[in-house]
Amino acid sequence: MQIYYIKKRYPFIFDKIAWSLHLPQYLSYYFTHHPISEYTSIGCHTTLWNFQENNYHQWVYEEKIVEKLPPIKASNTRFEINILGSKIQTGIGIHDSSSALYPYTLSSNEPYLLLSTGTWSIVFNPFSSVHLSKEELGKDCLLFLQPDGKPVKAARLFLGNAYQKQLEEIVEFFQYDVDHFEEESIKDNLLEKFSASDPIHFSFPSLKLANNAKEASPESYTPPAKSFKSSPITGATSTAITSSMFFILAVWDIMESRQA
Repeated sequence: MQIYYIKKRYPFIFDKIAWSLHLPQYLSYYFTHHPISEYTSIGCHTTLWNFQENNYHQWVYEEKIVEKLPPIKASNTRFEINILGSKIQTGIGIHDSSSALYPYTLSSNEPYLLLSTGTWSIVFNPFSSVHLSKEELGKDCLLFLQPDGKPVKAARLFLGNAYQKQLEEIVEFFQYDVDHFEEESIKDNLLEKFSASDPIHFSFPSLKLANNAKEASPESYTPPAKSFKSSPITGATSTAITSSMFFILAVWDIMESRQA
């Protein structure tokens, strides 16, 4: 949407733009001097793509923004460039989450889901051909594009933020310097100890969770009187939470040991 803003706010600059490139393709252009557009970058939060029509949205044509977008090429497109006398094959770039998905798409014929954790914990389903419903959009589901232009259905949770908030609370409670906790050793049985215990040790008030088909707001959500292992968060989401929270459990164990 930046180029739309430029057109409306600074039309004299818009008129001087030859090509508008997504960041991965800008980096490729820096070396190859070939202006390219690519599916996975187009399909990532740009609001440019009409997934039902498999084309740019009509407004992109009406606003003449499409004239600033280079031709779309396959993600495996590459160019040979010469750097200091050496010939190097240079790709055109790809969206980071899509790059994580791509190897599995190439190597597996069986349906699968891919869980990507980090700032956002995202579940990718490259085998769903059903368009997003209004209900799914309201639950932060979205669509990406694969390198071949096919859609990828995805659902996401802001677990990186939940992890950070939990870590800050633990650090404040124990008055521990968070910059040094990664230097500490971790007990091998730590995760099993917390998973098998009866009390729930962590809640996720920064997340909006579904419990018994009713949405609980961050302010109203109360953890159930169950163990962390059997909390109402299920499936891939629980896997993502387990992955993120393991590091918090490690910090908790380290600082409890120092207090003892």
